[in-house]
Amino acid sequence: MEKTYKRSQAGLVQRINRPGDRWTAYQHDSLGNVIRSDYYDDTWETFGYGKNGTLVETANDHMTNRQNQVGQNNVNRKSYLDSVDQHL
Repeated sequence: MEKTYKRSQAGLVQRINRPGDRWTAYQHDSLGNVIRSDYYDDTWETFGYGKNGTLVETANDHMTNRQNQVGQNNVNRKSYLDSVDQHL
């Protein structure tokens, strides 16, 4: 199997299928920015954008990274035990 792409009517990539039953699915906001990526292994990422369209936040199951107003990153890491507790 080759890599295949599924696109929306607007031409945005919604899903990439790769060999070995691996895939990535994308969700977009009304401006076409990727706001969420889901992966074949049940992992995910989310993305947040500022008023001017710049990326200001990323998050996954292990951490959240927010950019403050002066362009510095503030990273909050979740501990392994915190993530385990959420699933129990």
